[in-house]
Amino acid sequence: MPPRIRKLSTREAAALAQMPVTTFRSAMRHYRQSTGQDLRLPETEWPDSRTPMYDEKAVRKWLASRPGRGRWGKRPPAQT
Repeated sequence: MPPRIRKLSTREAAALAQMPVTTFRSAMRHYRQSTGQDLRLPETEWPDSRTPMYDEKAVRKWLASRPGRGRWGKRPPAQT
């Protein structure tokens, strides 16, 4: 049995990342353009064509790879 993917809406993924939805969308666009990797699930997994869904595991991995907050201090741990 393949591992189950936990799907997150943009709002849920942004909350996990502790950032506003618009900032999260911008960060995802930048990540796609700079790495060629897309954390969104295939469109066939979306509830409709305007609502992207994200793979929770991939979003958590992306969050862990992000640099620190510099002089603003350490990022608080994500809520589970």
